[in-house]
Amino acid sequence: MSQSARRIDPLPHLHFTRTFDAPKALMWDIWTKPEHMRRWWAPHHFTVPLAEFEARVGAPLRIDFRAPSGHVFANYGEVTEVVPTDRLAFTTEYRENGKLLVVNLFTVTFHDEGRKTRLEIDAKITFAEPEAAESLGGMEQGFGEQLEKLELEAVYAAKDDPKKLAVACPAGSPVILMQRLLDGPRELVWAYMTTKEHFSTWWGPRSYTNEITDFDVREGGKWRVIQRDPKGDEFIFRGVFKEIQKPDRLTWTFGMENMFEGMEAVETYILEDLGNGQTRYSAISVFPSVEARDGMAATDMEWGAGETMDRLDELLAQLKG
Repeated sequence: MSQSARRIDPLPHLHFTRTFDAPKALMWDIWTKPEHMRRWWAPHHFTVPLAEFEARVGAPLRIDFRAPSGHVFANYGEVTEVVPTDRLAFTTEYRENGKLLVVNLFTVTFHDEGRKTRLEIDAKITFAEPEAAESLGGMEQGFGEQLEKLELEAVYAAKDDPKKLAVACPAGSPVILMQRLLDGPRELVWAYMTTKEHFSTWWGPRSYTNEITDFDVREGGKWRVIQRDPKGDEFIFRGVFKEIQKPDRLTWTFGMENMFEGMEAVETYILEDLGNGQTRYSAISVFPSVEARDGMAATDMEWGAGETMDRLDELLAQLKG
């Protein structure tokens, strides 16, 4: 097939409008400060090991994506427009084996809506080689997932406490996203998440107890936990381990035997080593439908998850002490 026949025409051009529950000054920081960008500037299952960004016209930038496989995609670019807290524009360029494949121009406009901020986001591909056609085909989904993580980051940053669990349920999407900082090294967090004896000591709200009947941590292995509240009522959770990448990524299915029958989510937990004895915990729960997601979100799920992560962090602190 000739190069002309494979030409990408027209070049992708996406436009999004989203309203976030955070003030404009905070949303500006989230878009321009590397410590924020490292938490959201990538699709769901990707992480950002490196982000360099300065809100100054002509400033170079670099944002690296790490795929679940471990492969790192380095993106370089330049800041082209800065109107503080109002408008921001920058390019990103991706090369493979030294060859320029894609150039993207992002333009973001910030609108103050009281305690909230409405963003208009324009993502325009200005150059693309034919070899980039497949990856550009997933551009809309990938950037849509980034905006869902941006919603989570807005919640997380607004709490102004990295050790408080942040939860986001993006409208129209069957996912729940969570994030918080854990005060312990990644290897220790992994051990507490994947060892039966440890898992039973922290999983669930403080006043609940666990009886673990299955916990076979291998791909295809089953897990099952009978959880009892102070009144003796039982909640039975179960699933299958789908993917295990020690010590940074674990995926299992999640269902309940006595509630939400027939509904099963796929949950991925990502642990990032921050290099200072701390770990960034992220969770992605994908439900079979938005309705199923909304049903789970309407329970005490956020309260229970918050207490669960607090208990884990307390155990980590005891061990460090």
